[in-house]
Amino acid sequence: MIIFYQKNLLKIKNSFVTDEELNSAKAKYTGNFVLSLENPSTIAGFARNIITQKLPEDYYNSFLENINNVTKEDVQKAANNYFLTDNTR
Repeated sequence: MIIFYQKNLLKIKNSFVTDEELNSAKAKYTGNFVLSLENPSTIAGFARNIITQKLPEDYYNSFLENINNVTKEDVQKAANNYFLTDNTR
């Protein structure tokens, strides 16, 4: 199983995700966010997060725009910054 994860991490670090993969991930995050807004406790949690995590007041207003602005280059840069393929478990 570890080999499987290492292989996929290396793929993301060394090549761009496909348009389909990027669009699918964006759709998932967008859909989950929109559906979460139907729950009043989630909205209260967002307000709490803004206060306790010192987020910008418009953090959740611009959330979907920020998701849609993610590029293939952003994904690869994040993978190279945060995925440690030599130290996976």
